[in-house]
Amino acid sequence: DVCSSDLKDLCIDLIHDSKKDYSEIAEGTYLCVTTVKNLATEKTRFPRADTLERVLRYFGAQASVNLTSLKAQYRPQPKE
Repeated sequence: DVCSSDLKDLCIDLIHDSKKDYSEIAEGTYLCVTTVKNLATEKTRFPRADTLERVLRYFGAQASVNLTSLKAQYRPQPKE
């Protein structure tokens, strides 16, 4: 089983290994630049599951977890 700290560490590694600007990742994940930066610098201790999912999807990574359905309010949406 993958725990949330493993997913967090994987996302941090993906961000750093990509050598991309936080703004480029934020645009591709529909996250705020600050959210990406705080995750990458480990300022965020307990990131939301949907934040980790967005980063994983952006980099084409897959993780297998057992979840109930994701509420509509938490599904990734384009910025307005």
